[in-house]
Amino acid sequence: MGADTLERFTDWYPWERRRAFPGMQYRGIYIICQNQPELSVREVPEAIIYVGETHGASRSLRKRLVNFNRSGSTGVKGHAGGVTYHESGFDPAFQNIWFAVYPCDWDNPILNTALIYHIERELIWKYADKYGRLPACNSI
Repeated sequence: MGADTLERFTDWYPWERRRAFPGMQYRGIYIICQNQPELSVREVPEAIIYVGETHGASRSLRKRLVNFNRSGSTGVKGHAGGVTYHESGFDPAFQNIWFAVYPCDWDNPILNTALIYHIERELIWKYADKYGRLPACNSI
């Protein structure tokens, strides 16, 4: 995965924009950060607390972020990363939480899913390589 792939991520946006953001109806990759990162996604900021993906036919980026929000604010199962967010003591009101997305809408569903998996795992690997640990809400 080259830097040009990471440049396809959106800029960072405040958490409250997660429902109305363009491209949220698609599958893809999403990154959640605590505090507004000073670095771009390409630079893999340490503020990243979760890297996730959604690839199912009935799933969208919007739905996954809604699931993360519900699990993160209540601890109710539905999103493992969200439950970890809740259990780790992050703010249940999601103040100072930011996100970036990479919507994927290729015509070929097999290639679309493979790309989504690849980018998510590559970002987690880059984070672990750079900081010696996983993002706080990710697990293997």
